[in-house]
Amino acid sequence: MKKSWLIIGAFVFLSLALFFVATRTKTSVQPPIQERVFITPPPIRPSSLPQPLSGGPITYSGAPVASFPASVPYYKISRVRDFETERSRIFSLYTSTTPPSTIIGSKGRYANFSSNNMSGTLSENPLTFTLHTTVSSNRFVTNNIGKYIDVFTSGLADLSVVPQPFSATISAQRFLSFNDPHPTELTTPQGAVITQLDFSAVIGGLPVFINDADTPVFSASFNGDDVLTELRATILPDVTKEAQSVSIISYSEALRRLKANVGIFSSVSLTSTGEKEFMTGALPSAINIQRVTLGYFYSPVQEFLVPIFVFTGTAEEPGEKAVLKTTTVVSAL
Repeated sequence: MKKSWLIIGAFVFLSLALFFVATRTKTSVQPPIQERVFITPPPIRPSSLPQPLSGGPITYSGAPVASFPASVPYYKISRVRDFETERSRIFSLYTSTTPPSTIIGSKGRYANFSSNNMSGTLSENPLTFTLHTTVSSNRFVTNNIGKYIDVFTSGLADLSVVPQPFSATISAQRFLSFNDPHPTELTTPQGAVITQLDFSAVIGGLPVFINDADTPVFSASFNGDDVLTELRATILPDVTKEAQSVSIISYSEALRRLKANVGIFSSVSLTSTGEKEFMTGALPSAINIQRVTLGYFYSPVQEFLVPIFVFTGTAEEPGEKAVLKTTTVVSAL
């Protein structure tokens, strides 16, 4: 009888041990890692772009022959540089002769400093740093871009405002003759005392547009002695490539949206200043499209770089009949 109880006890103990092991094994098994699902970003939020310049429908003509890919890389904005941090970081690079000051303007805060023959301004919305030097020269500038590139790239490197994988590429060179109170833009270097080089920010082979689609992301001005007189740099965010590609609309669909007034008329300017100093402010109602560019739009209120089509055209200014340059932005999503 005692032997039978021993057998039963051993069986119960063994059963409990097997149950305990099975339970521990079951709970220790980790659930499978779920595959990350990529969600196509929504189109541009209207609040992230400048308010439309046009108060009514615009008639668009012209359809430049162009071809574009069906998808582009998708970049997520991982960090937006903030005003306070950049003010401390950049202003520490200079020995200011006067205490830096900060004021609040219509587009946010502005911080200024002066240091001997230099002065600088950090602007908010978009976050931009502009450096000025008070130097003069009696020599005329040249159209030799190469001699200015090293000074420009060195200046950007010192400011650390172009994080990877962005890069800067030259988009235009301008020649200016200063007739107070406004400079005159010239078509050749003859008589020009300042040359301005405009640069685009490029990522994944596509240009990046910020705030106004007609405003260069970086620019640098030089005098006849090859001295940097002004450096303007938009402070770019840190980005990460979240997906290899995201599908975009076709060029024909972008044209359809443009002519249906779905795009945002983002900028207008004179094609050349000449003798004319100011525009009347009247906006054109008919635009002829001459060029289209696929790129990205950056706004600090977005969570990603938004693929866009930028249509560049010309129009006549109502009344004055001046030739205007216009840009219109259409979301590519």
